[in-house]
Amino acid sequence: MPDSNRRNGNSAGRALEVAALVGASLFYGYHINTKWQERKELADLILTVDNECKAQRLPRSLRNNATEILAESFLHSPAYTSIFRESEEERRKALNWLFAKNIDALQSKADESNGDIQLWCKLNKFETSIDMVAFTMLVHCEHDFTTWEYIQNGFLLAPFRFGMSKIRIMFQVDEWIKEREKQVRNGRECMILNRMAVHRDYQGKGIGSSFLQYVLENNPRKDLPCQLSTQEPRNVVFYSRLGFKVNSATI
Repeated sequence: MPDSNRRNGNSAGRALEVAALVGASLFYGYHINTKWQERKELADLILTVDNECKAQRLPRSLRNNATEILAESFLHSPAYTSIFRESEEERRKALNWLFAKNIDALQSKADESNGDIQLWCKLNKFETSIDMVAFTMLVHCEHDFTTWEYIQNGFLLAPFRFGMSKIRIMFQVDEWIKEREKQVRNGRECMILNRMAVHRDYQGKGIGSSFLQYVLENNPRKDLPCQLSTQEPRNVVFYSRLGFKVNSATI
């Protein structure tokens, strides 16, 4: 993997930053559950991924594949276990719905965003039950949805599905993270790396690293720095290996 100095030498966009919000849920006093499902063993064929296609833009027809990867990857995220305290299956359904609405809203604006909204995925060319192995989104730091766009994409149904108390907490957490990211940026323009996920059956194979490095080096806004937030310390190690630097850590 190229070190950060060699990558930073090409453009200002390689000065990548990470705001590490470790244990952000503790800000609201909730219990953190970081237990992850054990990965199952698969045949060698299934573990083989087409490396010729490092990444591509998300086809609309594969939106459900992306939401499933995201829901599984964030199933035990501290923020979501704090908000959705029901069974794992109920939490998985809730995350599938939320991520689907988020992806639909972003895709509806991506084509006309001049690169300010990007949805990337890595597909599996082999004939298995797994079509997509990785997914992430890059969104400009100044992008936000209007009230009308929230209505158009069905976000206003969320309180009826999950209850006002959960929606209120989600907005509080989201606003707190955005404020922390804004403080770290200190007025600098950048892209936000959002919802990076690898299918659980393909984790630990170096796929996430190669996928993300390709996205960072080939996206149309690579001239801008990239910022992200994470609630899990192990993710800081992963992103640091790709050249990200911790600019802020909050317990």
